[in-house]
Amino acid sequence: MSIFSSEKAIFLLGIMIGSFTSTAFYTNCFWLFGENERMLNKLKTDKQKVATIARKDVEVNLKKLEHAATNIKVQQLSNHQRLFCWVMTHQNNHQTKASTVRATWGRFCDTILFISDGPQDINFPIVHVDAPNGRSGLWHKVRAAFRLIHEKHANKFDWVLKADDDTFVNVNSLKQLLASYNPEHALFFGEPLIGHGSESEYMGGGSGYILSKETLKRFIRLLDDPRSDGQVGCDRNSATSGEDPLIARCLYMLNVTGVDGRDWTGMNRFSQHSGPTRGGGWIQEDFWYKRFQKYTSTMKNYNLGCCSSVYISYHYVQPPMMHQFQYLTFKVNPIDTSSVVRRA
Repeated sequence: MSIFSSEKAIFLLGIMIGSFTSTAFYTNCFWLFGENERMLNKLKTDKQKVATIARKDVEVNLKKLEHAATNIKVQQLSNHQRLFCWVMTHQNNHQTKASTVRATWGRFCDTILFISDGPQDINFPIVHVDAPNGRSGLWHKVRAAFRLIHEKHANKFDWVLKADDDTFVNVNSLKQLLASYNPEHALFFGEPLIGHGSESEYMGGGSGYILSKETLKRFIRLLDDPRSDGQVGCDRNSATSGEDPLIARCLYMLNVTGVDGRDWTGMNRFSQHSGPTRGGGWIQEDFWYKRFQKYTSTMKNYNLGCCSSVYISYHYVQPPMMHQFQYLTFKVNPIDTSSVVRRA
């Protein structure tokens, strides 16, 4: 073999080795590039998984926070929310109006008593008080009822509601209102009215009014004050039907704060009338209710626009209508009316 043949063989071998090396190099590069791409894709996938897990964790934590907030709200509603309801009635209404109150909204009170001039009944929570017959005995009944509750039931309540046997009360709505207040403060809730020969504000008795625990303590101390009514500045002994302005005058003498019972739109939560069932009476200029309104803005609407959507009470509600109010308040689930097309 000549030297040229050997050199040629070496040259060819070099080409082969170079080709193999280049092929291996590029193959390795392509593999590396592919591996990098796979790693990048894996990182993206892992990142998405991490984001998904994190999002789920956030959603779980949000749900936990919402659940905790709900528990706090429930706790707030349960704390300081023991509502003692006492209803003014008389013997002729025991089996009609009083029994209807007990069967409807009275079931939602933590404790309920019916204060009456009739005999006590072991099967019905009626307490007899001695008072003058008729409307002239109302102020006497109110004083006797609050004294009885303070002496016999002081550990059963944070708030005391006084209502009539033809008052319908949305107790849940009332408790939501009271949840923002402390019963250890001297507070007085109801529908603010003026009249009865005075421009002083008072809370209408027919729609019900509420005294905090502290307010009731102060009121009882005032009733027991040995000084004369003139010295005290509060009429504690007269026989009259105007019990609501009288108790308001006594409470304001004690630096009790009257809480505005209107909602955020200026409409009354407490109503001295039967609400939307009043009908066309709203447009009558001599409608008695207009004369006693402290806030005339509450009279700008009538019929379905008469009252708050978060109402608390109506007055002059007869037993059949009381059952209807109970059904509409607690059984009917209204639709979202924001999307309803209304005719002009």
